[in-house]
Amino acid sequence: MSNVKYQHYLARHHMSWFANDDGTNSFWSVNDGRLLDNVKLTEIGGQTYLYESEELPRNFVEKQILESVETGFFAARNRAINDRAVRRSEDRQAIRRYVVAQFLRQGYLHKRLVHLEQDLLFIAKEMGVERLWRTETVLAEGRRKRASSTMAKGLVDLDETVKLLKHHVVIFVERPENDLLLPDRGFVQVYEEKGKLRTDGLKSPNLKILMPIAPDCALKLFRPNLKSGFPDRARMNDEAHVVFMHNLGLNANNFIAGTQQALSEANLNALPYFDPTAERLSMVMQIYRAGALDDMVGSFCATQVPHIPEEFVRKWFYREKFIPAVNKLFNPDGGPDAETFLFEP
Repeated sequence: MSNVKYQHYLARHHMSWFANDDGTNSFWSVNDGRLLDNVKLTEIGGQTYLYESEELPRNFVEKQILESVETGFFAARNRAINDRAVRRSEDRQAIRRYVVAQFLRQGYLHKRLVHLEQDLLFIAKEMGVERLWRTETVLAEGRRKRASSTMAKGLVDLDETVKLLKHHVVIFVERPENDLLLPDRGFVQVYEEKGKLRTDGLKSPNLKILMPIAPDCALKLFRPNLKSGFPDRARMNDEAHVVFMHNLGLNANNFIAGTQQALSEANLNALPYFDPTAERLSMVMQIYRAGALDDMVGSFCATQVPHIPEEFVRKWFYREKFIPAVNKLFNPDGGPDAETFLFEP
């Protein structure tokens, strides 16, 4: 796998739609809050070994899956700009496929998968359940390969996941003010609107996506109320743009692309961004929500302490084992001012 080239999590062609008039590309760096000019698209928006698996031919995902996904989306995007609407059913499907691919190929997702394996091993050791949890020590290279393989498998099964969006419509959104920006995720998922915070996934009927395809327009994916109908195009007014900008930072991990003027005029430092620690914690909590820990408690009760009510053992386990282990993970030195993870099972 040593010859695998730099693999993008955001297509260079997509980023190129936000170039300056002179053809150069500008980006806002989320990590250090700087405006970067004259950036080469070959050197941003990717990493090596992002979606590779030793079970697949080298670069299989990139050449056999993403090439088709991107080609279909680029053509659909061009027709949408020309028609100021998305009229073909195959174009709507191409856009859905691209959205799902962006969910599955994110660079920060790779990092979270690597972190998750390390975090679970630490928690299991703290709780003394390495054998029950079937965890094992894996070198960094092994964790990286596992994360890459997991992402590759998700992209190989892309069309199965696309079915989750079959009821989401796609409409064209105009923004004549020419001030739309593109996060490195490839789209803006609306997490917060009208004071309500949501964490919708691909399975959620409330999932709403705004995908900028030029500084003056975007594509909107949402599941409509069929009784009220919906237009094939809309204009993003200033109120809607405020919502877009508020959610922009929540979808940006490393950078935001845009014209130099739009990036300079936007107050990007003031945007809300996801806390990396909170994101890391959310991955750990997904193991709890999946029921893995409850299954382990149930097995322990049935075989070791059948005379004690399972609910009593469950509360003891989370209070005395799981919660202290998670708090130690995020505060290994026991700092008195560190935020404490509070959790009621």
